[in-house]
Amino acid sequence: PVFHGAHLAHRDEAAFAFYYDYLTLAVLADATDDAALAGEVNHGLREAYRRFRKGDIAGARGNLAPLLAAPSDSGFVYSAIGHGHLDMAWLWPLRETRRKAARTYTRALNNIDRTEGYLYGTSQPQQMQWMKHEHPALFQRMKDAVATGRMELQGAFWVEPDTNLPSGESLVRQALHGRRFLEEEFGIAREDMRLCWLPDTFGYNGNLPQILRKSGMDWFQTIKLAWNKVNVFPHRTFRWQGIDGSTVLVHMPPEGDYNSRGAADGLLKGIRQYPERDLGTALLVYGAGDGGGGPGEVHLEVTRREHDLRGLPKVEYAKADAFFRALEQQEVAHTHVGELYLETHQGTYTTQGAIKRYNRLLERKLHDAEALAVLSGGDEHALDAHWKAVLLNQFHDIIPGSSIARVNAEAVEAYRALDAALDVHIAGLTARLPATDVPTATNLTGLARSEFVKVGGEWMHADVGPYAASALRPAPATPQLAYTADSLTNGVLTLRFGAGGEIVSCTDAAGGEHAGEGLNRLVVFRDPFQFPFDAWDIAQNYRDLPSVTLTATDVRTAIEGPNVVRYHVYRAPKVTVHQRIVLEAESAVVRFETVVDWHETHRMLRAEFVPAHFGPEALCEIQFGHIARPTTERDSVEKAQFEVCAHKWLAVQDEDGGFA
Repeated sequence: PVFHGAHLAHRDEAAFAFYYDYLTLAVLADATDDAALAGEVNHGLREAYRRFRKGDIAGARGNLAPLLAAPSDSGFVYSAIGHGHLDMAWLWPLRETRRKAARTYTRALNNIDRTEGYLYGTSQPQQMQWMKHEHPALFQRMKDAVATGRMELQGAFWVEPDTNLPSGESLVRQALHGRRFLEEEFGIAREDMRLCWLPDTFGYNGNLPQILRKSGMDWFQTIKLAWNKVNVFPHRTFRWQGIDGSTVLVHMPPEGDYNSRGAADGLLKGIRQYPERDLGTALLVYGAGDGGGGPGEVHLEVTRREHDLRGLPKVEYAKADAFFRALEQQEVAHTHVGELYLETHQGTYTTQGAIKRYNRLLERKLHDAEALAVLSGGDEHALDAHWKAVLLNQFHDIIPGSSIARVNAEAVEAYRALDAALDVHIAGLTARLPATDVPTATNLTGLARSEFVKVGGEWMHADVGPYAASALRPAPATPQLAYTADSLTNGVLTLRFGAGGEIVSCTDAAGGEHAGEGLNRLVVFRDPFQFPFDAWDIAQNYRDLPSVTLTATDVRTAIEGPNVVRYHVYRAPKVTVHQRIVLEAESAVVRFETVVDWHETHRMLRAEFVPAHFGPEALCEIQFGHIARPTTERDSVEKAQFEVCAHKWLAVQDEDGGFA
């Protein structure tokens, strides 16, 4: 940045006030559907401007005074809360967000000091923690503003995360650490943290209502479904029921914006597109956002003139908490069941695959470290800092891969450091476990496991209950393993491969066929550039565009102890894929171990599985449960959900069999 100098100026208060009188009414005249009101206001504006041109500012304001004094005849009331939505990272890195947060909070507090009745709401305790450590005087001002009721803490997640990709445990930790910080630092009672504030997250998983309710939150605020590209989401105020029957009260500010200007056009637009307008109330979230900033001079001057203005609904400064407390007393007619699917940004489920992989890997390692701490007498709270680092990268522009390249690179760098630190931590905990005279396996999952493991070059067999340990036994002979030039078998499953490397037949021991139209067919699809959301979106018709099916050029097969393994190498311009297809003795699981060296742009690599048995629904694992999704495209809603997010498993079935 270049400093070009500064100067002092004296503000003409009369001209300043006239400017905002004029602006408020000019936007109203342009936005209203009331032709008579528009004519009257425009006449007054013309007369006022004529006087202003002659230097008669007092007379010009006098012309506008009756128009500004005319009270609203609307029974509708907006609860207006100032806000400065600040992405943890997006078009800037985390380092800049720390500075943006300081500037945003300073501006908000200065506005509180000089604007009577003004209220400001803020979320994301991670940013508040940065202020505590880096700007303690500013943080104390924040605490004072909260104590006097002028600043509202909206939460209660640590950051505003994506809610499709993180695990259920991660979302619980988002609530745990967010709520704990607000309670310990600001004295907010747990029963007063009922609001989940996620205005900008890209869709919401079907079990989020249960996670919210069990974390102490039963209100939910977003606007994002207003961004649907195909179908208009039909409600703005409704109850949302998750997969277990838990419900939360949802409100989406009807203007469809968490960066509202607070001007007349937005207020009237909100009412026009608000299906539940008969409730007589809605939330108005106004101020500059995405990069922070919050309400500035223009927002405050305009909303102050709109509190009770003819032609507009009433506008009152109010906290979101008070708005939801009043709203829950009303009769909310509609209940939405299942996930809240966003019909855009579906590319964020797959783009920047390294970030997704590290998130899942570290979620698992954090679980294992905590379980080992319990088993070995270690301190599970030693993981809090590691958890917070993972939670930060679950922000809704980091884990989805929708930020600039620097953000992605820094996220991967942070993950690598955390991965190494957890390995050291886990090694220390493992060393505290009781010593044994024989090789032993520890199972840190909630399921019994019977598997083969390799120890010191020797194959052993593990048969271990959930959260338990058991001595390993030498692996038994596995004569049922066999292969030919185009097949593998372990006696449970038999696979036959096509010329390109895809699986054209998968039969079970009873002879049932599961392959259908082929399994594990690797296809490269076009992914057209879509400004400005190139890394975010996938074209709904991408399967209709030209594509290339990869062919395995190098193939070999071997028996490796209890495994029969087929090796494939696929090559294409800018793409090399190494893949191991593994059948383990006694197992009904086919394991694919795939490493991709990818240098393509505007392309997507997909592994296609078309099983023999599938019905109209697929069961997909989500956080702490599963959800049924259609496999059909019977209407525009089903067609718009062409890309979905599942965690560790997906299963389909018909009356003759199933496939997962």
